[in-house]
Amino acid sequence: AVGLTGSGTISFTDCNFRNNTAVRHAGALQNFGALGMQLNITGGEFIGNSTTETTAGGGGALSFRGSETETVIDGVRFSGNTAGKDGGAMRIAAANTVVVKNTEILSNTAVNGGGIFVNAGNVDFGGVLQGNIATDKGAAIYVAGKSVTRLNNAILTENQSTNNAAGICVNSSADVSLNNCSIFGNSSTTTSTSTAWGVAIF
Repeated sequence: AVGLTGSGTISFTDCNFRNNTAVRHAGALQNFGALGMQLNITGGEFIGNSTTETTAGGGGALSFRGSETETVIDGVRFSGNTAGKDGGAMRIAAANTVVVKNTEILSNTAVNGGGIFVNAGNVDFGGVLQGNIATDKGAAIYVAGKSVTRLNNAILTENQSTNNAAGICVNSSADVSLNNCSIFGNSSTTTSTSTAWGVAIF
């Protein structure tokens, strides 16, 4: 639906993105900006957006692929978004800084990172991740690559993965911290003892 490049400040206030579809990246909104890009998303909803490719990309609603951009997401609802690969609601890659607060990420689906997939950059999340589904790992959040992810006052509940980590799946090279978070009621559907590890955090 929307692709952003270059630098400057762009703001969306109380905007609703519904039922948009892309092949590889960002069903609704892609930030492919550069140093100096400031994106503000305040209020509104991202509902039923999707990407279809199953071998690469993702971010059913949002994809961050630029470099050294700054984004603040405040009071937004993401629901029912689907990625063919990673990041049902959002996929964050490259050296971007993303701050998410007072936000609900509900019932989104992807292979990895049903709610959020972080491949690089700095992410600060505060809000609710509920009812998201990963057909592989990290139903709420999958943190991969060399990234820094901080969860502050977050609730992760009722997320479901097929294999590891219905809550948070963390790659060995990632830096993840949790402060005052609640993680409960998440589940894995696998019956294999070789993949049923770390239902809450792996």
